[in-house]
Amino acid sequence: MSRCRQIGLLALLLAACTGGGTEPPPVDLPIIAVGVARLDRSPVQNLGGYLAFFFDADNNRLLTAEVEINQDPVNEIIEPGVVEGPIYFRGRLVRANETYRLVATIHALEGDIQVSSPSIVAPAVFEMQAPAVHPANQPLVVTWDPVPNAQAFQIEVLQTGFRDTVSAAATSYSTLAPAGATSFTIPASAFAGLRPGDTTEIEVTAFNSFYVSLAEIGTLQDAEEAVLRFGSAENITGGGARGSFGVATSVGSIVTIQ
Repeated sequence: MSRCRQIGLLALLLAACTGGGTEPPPVDLPIIAVGVARLDRSPVQNLGGYLAFFFDADNNRLLTAEVEINQDPVNEIIEPGVVEGPIYFRGRLVRANETYRLVATIHALEGDIQVSSPSIVAPAVFEMQAPAVHPANQPLVVTWDPVPNAQAFQIEVLQTGFRDTVSAAATSYSTLAPAGATSFTIPASAFAGLRPGDTTEIEVTAFNSFYVSLAEIGTLQDAEEAVLRFGSAENITGGGARGSFGVATSVGSIVTIQ
């Protein structure tokens, strides 16, 4: 994973949980536990591996923890500075069709909390098809191979500069498609602001249980909303913590605007 890319992503995650650091979080919220294992086959930059964080909303801080995914320690640390505390990551080759499980000991202010997720399978490797050149102000049809072991798909339009400059505005479009989908028509509005000669990346992510994109993260306003968002696929249990662990397989294609 690119360290610059990680810091930007994590800052956005924390801004979502803290309301951007401008307002105190609501009281009486649980610890938010979030984890993702991702196989990334992007043509721009591989961002595969593990990520986890544990946010104490009542005290507006990240908590330290011992984290393992498939008994593999996730022990590289980023301190993004939005709030006090660490986020854990580890660049790893996530393998399609294998299962992944998160286990952690969270060091909460009231004492240690043991949390875990069920085993989640990584969706199969698949290929996608998108035109190499696309006319401006026109919808674009993207197709992909069937992925029978995926619960849903995320389709995103990313400015290619996003992976280097880490800008929230660089995710210009994001939507979901259900299990079994093999195509989607991206509206012309997703390419607004792109001029002839500009490039963009179309990314399709097959996922199980949980996945969150930068476009969705940017819409979260505070810790309470974050709890509800992550709780929609809640599968991390233990010690009163709430949260989600998901596994994803992503593939991308570069498109030049004509």
